[in-house]
Amino acid sequence: MKKLLKILLILLIGVVVLFFIYWGAAILKCEYLTYQYGKEFETGYKETNMIDSVDYFKVLDYSDTSARVYYVSEYSGNILRFSKEDGQWVYKNWSTVWSKGGNADEIMWPYVR
Repeated sequence: MKKLLKILLILLIGVVVLFFIYWGAAILKCEYLTYQYGKEFETGYKETNMIDSVDYFKVLDYSDTSARVYYVSEYSGNILRFSKEDGQWVYKNWSTVWSKGGNADEIMWPYVR
């Protein structure tokens, strides 16, 4: 019985460690993408004509043809999707993932989603 408990405890610890490694890798990816490509999206939120200002932003995904950027303001967190057309990033749509008012469309946890 003690041997089975040790095995289960080791498995549980392994799962928790793997989760944190996966989550940490996703955060590192996001930080790298923001560092590498952030300048291209500094003012991208203005294309919505609904978001006046942001406190900060993070590039979640980036490819040659599309990008997802998370913009955080005092009142909400929004993921904007962009596509590259004729060499320029063009805003396509957005979803609110959290709102101070409590009326968000989606959930932004865990960070890797």
